[in-house]
Amino acid sequence: REHYDAPQELKSFQRALDLSDDKTPLVLLSKIYNQSGRIFHEQDLYDKALMMFRKSLVLDSIQGDSVNMVYGMRDIAQTYKYKNELDSSLYYYTKAYELSKKVGDELLTNSVLLPMASLYKSKGDVSSAHRYLSKVLQNICDNIKSPAYSLAAEIFKKERKVDSVYYYCR
Repeated sequence: REHYDAPQELKSFQRALDLSDDKTPLVLLSKIYNQSGRIFHEQDLYDKALMMFRKSLVLDSIQGDSVNMVYGMRDIAQTYKYKNELDSSLYYYTKAYELSKKVGDELLTNSVLLPMASLYKSKGDVSSAHRYLSKVLQNICDNIKSPAYSLAAEIFKKERKVDSVYYYCR
């Protein structure tokens, strides 16, 4: 990955899958599929990315790993967004959001709400974008402040709330 060699990365992951057997931990297989999906996504090979993300999600489901299931559904949602299949994207964001609330981890929930709000903005549904983003802004962590504030400024600009645009741009 450090050499930006996607074909070699994928070849290595495929070799790992070829060497796996019934004793290979599902958590390892899930990570391999997820990382392969990320590589395909970065190469704009969205259908292959979706296939890998789904395989990872199935393995996370078998393990009952709710946290990785949330991340997996979020990855699937983001991939559908890039394919411009916004309804499918929204479906997976919604599922990820519902599960993240059950887990009860705010950082996890915010990692779904922020791109979900962005999707609503893309669809032109500023009201829903505002509603979901406001949940993120209630207890925001440092690592998402910049994208959250940027999205907030865009949303408030569409709502013609100049003072709020100024605040979030600052």
